Amino acid sequence: ALPEMPAAGDAAPDVDWDGASGDAVLGFPEATFRFDAGGVLRGYRWHPDGHDWVVARYDDWRGAGADRFPHRIDLEFPSSGGRVAVRLQSVELNPELSRELFRLSPPGALSSDAEGERQ
Repeated sequence: ALPEMPAAGDAAPDVDWDGASGDAVLGFPEATFRFDAGGVLRGYRWHPDGHDWVVARYDDWRGAGADRFPHRIDLEFPSSGGRVAVRLQSVELNPELSRELFRLSPPGALSSDAEGERQ
């Protein structure tokens, strides 16, 4: 999922321009967003208390209008030195999901029948 901008009632962001790339950088107390000249999200940094926890870079945006989604997401976790590269071949936004996908069972031994009744 993509990060959400802070709520409208929160403090206004510090706005800066990266002269080299032309990106707009919006800085909030706990997060920083980087947008290219076309308004496309290119980067996100989550830094509560001034400590970088997650740095994300978004690229290879596909689709049109509200259906655009990045197909390349690079994540860094500075505290642990971890990195993750996510490459997507296709994305289906807001699919209709069956309620059965979210059926919860109480903890404990369950029978093997399809109804999931307790033994």
